[in-house]
Amino acid sequence: SQATDISTTSYISGWNSTPAPNTSWSDSNKTANDPCPNGYRLPTYTEWRGVLANNTITRTGDWSGTGYGNAIKIGDNLLLPATGYRFPGDGTLNPRNVGYYWSSTYSGGNYGGALYFDQNTQAVYDTDMPRGINIRCIAQ
Repeated sequence: SQATDISTTSYISGWNSTPAPNTSWSDSNKTANDPCPNGYRLPTYTEWRGVLANNTITRTGDWSGTGYGNAIKIGDNLLLPATGYRFPGDGTLNPRNVGYYWSSTYSGGNYGGALYFDQNTQAVYDTDMPRGINIRCIAQ
């Protein structure tokens, strides 16, 4: 549950590390596994790359990983908190000094495209789908 996610950094009992089918987050077809409401979708791998390439990037926070103050600001209007991620095996929280945001792009096997950033870098690359990371829905 969301309350468990916020209140604990240790493992989460019953953490499900089985990824949803690779068509779950389709841009053209809503499924029960799609995290975005009707009228919204996840950005694609290519769209996240465009966001990084075409905007000024600034950072806020001390990047110690102990709190929620770390974030990346993209352009003038998009602020993405560095909330860490949940490890695929048991849901343990990685420190909050990195940020991951899913794309809708399936990359093969158990991998999908995601925006990644830390104190010094930002990139879009493939990561393992059982990992618990953020979403940022955009209007269709």
